[in-house]
This record gives sequence, C-alpha cells and structure tokens, in this order.
Amino acid sequence: MVATVTEQPYQFNFRELTDTQTNELEHAIANKLIPVSDPREPSVSVQYYHIGNAMYKQMNQPNTPINSYDIYASNGMGYTCYALYKSMTGQIYVIHVSMNDIANVYEINSDKFRYLF
Repeated sequence: MVATVTEQPYQFNFRELTDTQTNELEHAIANKLIPVSDPREPSVSVQYYHIGNAMYKQMNQPNTPINSYDIYASNGMGYTCYALYKSMTGQIYVIHVSMNDIANVYEINSDKFRYLF
C-alpha cells in the first residue's frame, strides 16, 4: 500500500497590531511608499514566492481584519524581512523591514509583484 500525502493549505495567523504599530505602518505608507510606477522592487528569493502568494490570497479574504500583518520572507539572520500588511483602507502593501526599521513600503499590482497573484 502506498501512502499519499494531501497537502493542506497553510493556515496563517496574522498578527493584529497594536495602535502604536498600526500608526507606525500607516505613517510609513504616507512617507515611504514606493508606487507601482517606480521600477524598484524588493529582491525576494524564489523560495518565498509560494508562501507569499498563499498569504496574499488569504489576506484578501473579507474575514481577514484590517491592520493584519505577517512576515513571508527574510534573510537567514532576520536582518531584512518582507511582510504583507492590510492597511486601514483595506489595501495590501509589501513592507520591507531592515534592521527592525521600516525601510520601504511597496504598492502592489500584478505586474510588479507577479508571484503574489
């Protein structure tokens, strides 16, 4: 008898942020936003594409609350990481964190972040 493995979808546990954390992210959106018209993109390794895609799809669900946040990619030491954030307007952004500071906030579309869609 051959055992088969059924792949279960990953269940994300989005972090609902405190008011202070939410204010920091909303401030970063206003001041560090890289619009889709800007050619800069974060350099996320291919190994994180699948989890980023699954997380983005789940974050787009109406039952995922605003101000939800979760990390989907990082370097080995965690000095740089990329997270998805569902803003107070319901828009989802890629947040680039470097050395525990928000470096950039990327506006998302299917041309610039193909792996998320």
